[in-house]
Amino acid sequence: MALDDLIKHIESEAHAEIEKIRSDVQRQFAEIEKRAEESRQNLKESYEKKLAEAKKRKLDSALTNARIKSRIDTLNLKRSILDEFYVRLYERVASLDEESKKRIYIKILSTVKFTENAKLLVSKKEAALWKKIKTHLKKAKVEEMSDFEGGFILKTENAVFDYTIENIFKNFRQATEIKTARKLFPEK
Repeated sequence: MALDDLIKHIESEAHAEIEKIRSDVQRQFAEIEKRAEESRQNLKESYEKKLAEAKKRKLDSALTNARIKSRIDTLNLKRSILDEFYVRLYERVASLDEESKKRIYIKILSTVKFTENAKLLVSKKEAALWKKIKTHLKKAKVEEMSDFEGGFILKTENAVFDYTIENIFKNFRQATEIKTARKLFPEK
């Protein structure tokens, strides 16, 4: 019997040791599962945070792009309105009656210093008008050209001065465009 008791005792201790090992393994497994769950949760939270940040960056970028496109569209529309304004203004100036053009040309001519061999190149369209103005010319000779709308080009020995409607208007637009745009499109 002693041998049976010894075997039972060894079996009992082995079962106790097995139970202890099983209990330790279950505890360690539970800890590993707990750490794995915490790690999974941390990874999930990190992923969700990064995803939210990426979505916010994407949304911010899209909003910025939309604002830029809207600003560009607005500026393009303002530019086309400004262009239309100056086109209409040019058309009005170009279509002035002969008497108005005569007054303008005489006024411009009164500010010009003529040299001995000065030449006025004028538009063929305005040849009749320049015959009427010729009495106001000092020393300049008038020659007809056909490559501009109206006005004149003054050629002296040393320089060429462009008083064509196109050039006067181009200079006028450059000088007034910013001020005109501010009046047409006041900032809020």
